Amino acid sequence: RFSDPFPGKPVFDHWNEKAASLAKLDQTVVTAVKVLLQNEHVEPYAFWMAGLCFFKWINQSNFKPFLTPRLAAWLRAGWKRILTAEAFRLSSPRQTVPSIEEVLAIPADDSSFIAKLILATSEAVRASLGPAYRDFLKAIAEESPSLSNTPHDA
Repeated sequence: RFSDPFPGKPVFDHWNEKAASLAKLDQTVVTAVKVLLQNEHVEPYAFWMAGLCFFKWINQSNFKPFLTPRLAAWLRAGWKRILTAEAFRLSSPRQTVPSIEEVLAIPADDSSFIAKLILATSEAVRASLGPAYRDFLKAIAEESPSLSNTPHDA
C-alpha cells in the first residue's frame, strides 16, 4: 500500500517476498526479524547469527546510539535464557559457558559488551568469524577509537 516515495517500502516488499532493492545485509536483517517473529523457540546458533547480523547492521546505521543498548539488552536476555535452559545445546558447555557468564556480568549495554558477547558465544555455537571481522570485534571489545568501517567477511 505504500507508494515509492515511502523510504521503508523496500523493507516491506522484501518482508512480503516481493522484489526489492535492498542491500544483502538489509535483506538478511529483515529475514532474521521475520524468522524470529514466526518462531516461538530459536536455537542458540540462529540466535547468535541474528545478533551478529543485527550488530553489523546497527554499525552501519545512523540510529546506532539508539539501537545499540536495545540490541545489547535483547542479547543479554537471550543468552541468559540459553544458559539457564539450553546450555546442553552449546558446544563444550563446561569450557564455553564460564566465559559467556563473565561477559554477561558486564553491566554496560554498549558496543563493547555486544562485541565481547558475540566473540564469547561464537565458540559455544561453533560459528566461525572471518579474521578481519574477528579483529574488528576485538577492537570494539577493547573500545578502540578507530572503528569507522565494518569488514564484510564475517
